[in-house]
Amino acid sequence: MAESRVKFDEDSSNGLFIEEKYIPEEILSLILCYVDHKTLLACQLVCKQWQFIMQDFVWHKIAELRLGRVIPKNKSVPWQLYYFSCTKPFEKNLIKNHSGELGLNAHWTVTASGGNGWKVEAPPHGVPPLPDDPVFEDKVYCFVTSFYVNPSSRHAQNVDILSCHKFQIVDLIKEGFAEYLLDNFQPKIKVSEWIASRWDCSATYGCDFQLIGVKNKKKVRVFDFKRMITELKAENNTQNEWIKVEYTFEGYGKGLRKIKFMHGGQDRRFWRGHYGSKMAGACVKVENPLFDVDNDSV
Repeated sequence: MAESRVKFDEDSSNGLFIEEKYIPEEILSLILCYVDHKTLLACQLVCKQWQFIMQDFVWHKIAELRLGRVIPKNKSVPWQLYYFSCTKPFEKNLIKNHSGELGLNAHWTVTASGGNGWKVEAPPHGVPPLPDDPVFEDKVYCFVTSFYVNPSSRHAQNVDILSCHKFQIVDLIKEGFAEYLLDNFQPKIKVSEWIASRWDCSATYGCDFQLIGVKNKKKVRVFDFKRMITELKAENNTQNEWIKVEYTFEGYGKGLRKIKFMHGGQDRRFWRGHYGSKMAGACVKVENPLFDVDNDSV
């Protein structure tokens, strides 16, 4: 005859005795808060009592300690979100060599280098200083493009027709984002970059941000942007100033695994040298979905 299952009683002291010594639940909870998050996954399997303590209190508290901020208690938040917050993959720039500090080719794949090709400037020439943005990490580097070679590219509508363009692939799995997290919580993804053109030469900038699915075949979502940075008049002037291009992907569905960041540009006067659009601070950040949860049920 099969044994009947014993219903878990959260008031029971089972699991609170270690080597025949009673450990109050409050003390055990605090001890577990200082165990690394990977070991804690195994701790949940010790017994029902430990699992209850961890999912009711410990994971939430650990997330607060790791992130250094108060997180409103919300029973609708699954414990997995607190766990993923402890791994700290969120809110950091996933683009490597975002402004050219490591040179032109480090982490980037150059797909076109027309005119006199790509160049890295430090500091940027012919434009104001870089904006006060943490993405630059107090560095003064930027990428700069050259003149167009193919006359048809002067009015190009796609990034890959511009005289200079390159891309970088962000592998979210290698960056520490679990497939379960990406598929079930679909965190917001913020993509941005600062762009400018010289005071004496108008330019064109273009970018193409792609969310790539499983097996590198399916494009989950795409954002295309093209901007003429030209000598417009009065309040509409966009030349000789830094402009931030930004876009947020959300609700993109299951299957996201990689992000392709592509950008490019050229000048609009066919001047020899590097008078094309400038770009710096390329940035891809995955936001923590923990802070998108509706707190009405707190």
